[in-house]
Amino acid sequence: YWKIIGTRVDRTKVESNPLSFQISPPEAVQDPVISPTDWSLPTLTWKTSCHSKFTVWFGADANFTKKKKFSFTRTVPTEVGVFTYPLTSKDWDAIRKLVSHRSGARVYWFVEAWDGLKRRSVTDLMSFTLDFSTDNLPPSEILDISPLKTVAGYCYLESFSMQIKYVDDSVTTEEVFAFAGMGATLTYSSFSKAFLPFPGNDWTMMVHTRAIDNYGAHFIVGHDAGGDDGDYLKGGAVSRVTYSGHDEALHYLKALIHSGRPVQVHMDLYYLPSLLKYQFNTATKPGASHFILVNGYDENSIFVTETYLGEQGKNQFKNVRIPVEEFMEAWWAGGVPPLTGFWGTTGPYWMVFLVETERNQLNKASVVEILNMQRELSAGNESTIARHVNSDFSNTPWRGIAVMKELFADYLEGNGYPAAASAYRQLAGEYRSCEGISLDSKRQRLIDVIGPGETYAQTLY
Repeated sequence: YWKIIGTRVDRTKVESNPLSFQISPPEAVQDPVISPTDWSLPTLTWKTSCHSKFTVWFGADANFTKKKKFSFTRTVPTEVGVFTYPLTSKDWDAIRKLVSHRSGARVYWFVEAWDGLKRRSVTDLMSFTLDFSTDNLPPSEILDISPLKTVAGYCYLESFSMQIKYVDDSVTTEEVFAFAGMGATLTYSSFSKAFLPFPGNDWTMMVHTRAIDNYGAHFIVGHDAGGDDGDYLKGGAVSRVTYSGHDEALHYLKALIHSGRPVQVHMDLYYLPSLLKYQFNTATKPGASHFILVNGYDENSIFVTETYLGEQGKNQFKNVRIPVEEFMEAWWAGGVPPLTGFWGTTGPYWMVFLVETERNQLNKASVVEILNMQRELSAGNESTIARHVNSDFSNTPWRGIAVMKELFADYLEGNGYPAAASAYRQLAGEYRSCEGISLDSKRQRLIDVIGPGETYAQTLY
């Protein structure tokens, strides 16, 4: 309340009637939003009014028995403004960790704010569903996958090739291998006692994730809550999901299929007798590591699609039906240490899937960018041969190197570099011919023909 007292010149006073004004109570922030809440990094936004400090709380339940908070101090002008904060990957991981990265879990949150008078206000309790809802799945769903050609020994790239082709129908096998850094490269491994077609000291995860990255795609890795991601988070996964056991893993797999995403899983082929009749399953003991693409399900089965060996059998391995329990045993066994046939520690119930579902969502590397990468990775091929030609290279997979050169030749041919393609096909023939000659002849051919041929081929693209 207030009044005005005036003093006249004769020193008498006059008072106004009592006046009053009301101080507004502290206002909570308006329209708080966290978006998106799938696998991408979200942004926090809300409208502010004379606020100078904020704390946002996230909890695993409405009682916040497990919680995480973020505090922000900001000088805000008296007029209404908007507060915006993009969460970092560390922030988002900490929030997801509250619910053990379980897709479909509900996360609770609210915002505290303080104004210039240090008065506190609180929003209503809010919540969001992590990733997407897994409710009301249809009893069956099969995605139409286009099989691509087999490149034996590279199942992680084979299954990925069909996964990315589902998003971008222009994808070819040779393109996937070129995007993975395979093709022009040649390295030497003292451990393997071999010349190898891998970039540097790469292994499965590095080659696999390089291909995904060059397509401009974002991927998520999943596994059992008590398992391991196989270093794919370090390799560039934007997030991960976990599930507790058989039922949750299967349910989430089905939800991904329903969302239009074929899923790459790691299996132990030994536990898939339904596939023994197919040429790609020759497992005779546990530890038969294999990446395979899941593209459908029904009440009793999981459907997988494999690459094909020859044109006449292009659809032979499409929509292969596997009994659910058989599939789940193989999926579990593909990630239970010790993994005899696979030295990673993935899973159990390990998977990789892509965030993108449409071609226009990709940021695909250009031909020039891929050729620059290939040229850089293979720049030292001739010197690598010269340094190690007198080492033990008895385990060199000559045919495997030749296949990579041929795939790269196909990529070059398809993108307007016929001379370079011809040079790599000639190199492929030289590598193949090393299979049936003496050690001295191999060394001579490596120094006199293959090494210079590698250097020359790089000048043609």
